[in-house]
Amino acid sequence: MQIPLSTFEKKFLSLYFLIFSIIPLHATEMVFDRGIASINIEFANTLNLRKQGLMKRAKLNQDSGMLFIWPEKEQQCMWMKDTSIPLSLAFLKDDGMILEIFYLEPFSKSSVCSSNEVRFALEVNRGWFRENNVNIGSRLEMKTND
Repeated sequence: MQIPLSTFEKKFLSLYFLIFSIIPLHATEMVFDRGIASINIEFANTLNLRKQGLMKRAKLNQDSGMLFIWPEKEQQCMWMKDTSIPLSLAFLKDDGMILEIFYLEPFSKSSVCSSNEVRFALEVNRGWFRENNVNIGSRLEMKTND
């Protein structure tokens, strides 16, 4: 069951993502839809980190992913050059809601582009979204200690 976010929560999430899009970050834990699934996220929020992404890694830990954050909202495109890990990719709205999910092929040089203007994309191991019942419309949120 998806619980709607209040206006404050939406603005807070947008501000959170905006602030953390301009300073280098380390991994943090985030949840989908108030706890249905938890994920450890690395942030790719600088040009160099976005360029590197998950390239040249042998594996991605289970329940881990990389959140790409761009400074401007526009159509974003990604590819799998030099990436050997089979991945799933979700493009997200400013409030963390998943707009679309793609399945990426290792080493593919074909671009996968968002249908809408976005600032966020999340890469996880292929099948993670399905295995954790995270779908289009699910929302990525900060973990709180409530």
